[in-house]
Amino acid sequence: MAIHARSFATLSGLASIALAGPAALAQEKAITPALVQKSVQANLQEFFDMLALPDDSINAEDIRKNADWLEAAFGKRGFQTKQLANNGKPLVFAEYTRHVPGAKTILFYMHFDGQPVVPEQWAQGSPWIATLKARNANGKWEEIDRDKLKGDKIDPDWRLFARAASDDKGPIMMFLTAFDALGAVGLAPEMNVKVLLDSEEEKDSPNITNVAGANRDLLHADAIVINDGPLHESSAPTIAFGNRGNAQARLTVYGPKVNLHSGHYGNYVPNPAQRLATLLGSMKDDDGRVTEPPAGAAGSPISG
Repeated sequence: MAIHARSFATLSGLASIALAGPAALAQEKAITPALVQKSVQANLQEFFDMLALPDDSINAEDIRKNADWLEAAFGKRGFQTKQLANNGKPLVFAEYTRHVPGAKTILFYMHFDGQPVVPEQWAQGSPWIATLKARNANGKWEEIDRDKLKGDKIDPDWRLFARAASDDKGPIMMFLTAFDALGAVGLAPEMNVKVLLDSEEEKDSPNITNVAGANRDLLHADAIVINDGPLHESSAPTIAFGNRGNAQARLTVYGPKVNLHSGHYGNYVPNPAQRLATLLGSMKDDDGRVTEPPAGAAGSPISG
């Protein structure tokens, strides 16, 4: 998994400006590209240290090490932190309170677990050692000196390879770097900031509903920003206003227990495969629009 070398700085800068809020726009020029780049370079080793922590949530001990590291990183920046119990694989909560009357509260969601990894399949020494690479004349990715990231000339085509570098530890480090950039010019977010760091996103977050329910007041916010999503083809930073939901269901179609000869039973003994295909096909029209009414609406099979 690779992260664009320049996008780290770009997104950190955009995040710092966004966190500053409208009242700070008069001071926006204080958050210069040079300042952001300086903050990024100051945090590179911290980023490498985070990437060095294995984070497959199948291993609870590794998850706890990541959670401890994150608590320390957010605490260093003035956040109050807490690990939320989750069967030995805690989620991490962090909060930065402005104590300003009427200030809104924004909840940022990110995750720190990563996809399973087979080290032998990686074209580098270890998937846990962040490795800077560039394409050579033959189009192959070739390792280059990681210290090049500390220089003034960063090639936007360079990539930093490590497990979870882009999904989703990169956004966490960008978020922390944005706070550092703000602090460097004496600014602070104009809103209260809450952060929820998921420990099982790559396993479909099987327990997040229970964790959120048990911490409803703690997680209460006016809006939520999810820092996890695909990179646009242009590589430009993007914001999607809205998040599509997810629903799961199991459909059971019954049919005969044994094979039936179509010459004798065709037509009047339904084919279960055909019935299932017809049922699924009826859920959307030819333009991809959902044909089922919303849950609870008249005619909906789902109520309550």
